[in-house]
Amino acid sequence: MDEYEKYVKAGARLRELRKTTGQSIFAVGRAIGVSGSYISQIENGKRPASDSVLVALAELYGVDKDELFGYYGRMTDDAIERIMDIPALRRLFTKITSKSNLTPEELEAYISDFKEAAQELYNKGDNLND
Repeated sequence: MDEYEKYVKAGARLRELRKTTGQSIFAVGRAIGVSGSYISQIENGKRPASDSVLVALAELYGVDKDELFGYYGRMTDDAIERIMDIPALRRLFTKITSKSNLTPEELEAYISDFKEAAQELYNKGDNLND
């Protein structure tokens, strides 16, 4: 699934949540401090929701923020901290970030790969504790 498809799917899910509350896009926008137009763009998949908007929407809709972040294939800082409790992933992260000869682009690519692996493990509920 490409980014655009992910945004469209996430937006549709967020629209469903909003509709279960019976609120308009403008009421939701006002409630969380953004414009109704921004909420419309998110729900129509034209742009992703920012982390702060996802947290605010989770609170407004009464759902777990990890669920909303998951719509975009992202993780909350709390989820990342829980994954860092897995020794194997923590060692991998340390190894990657301690390589001083990496270019910023290479480091970013490694970190991105790490996050993807951690997300997969988190979604599966695997426990890699030694």
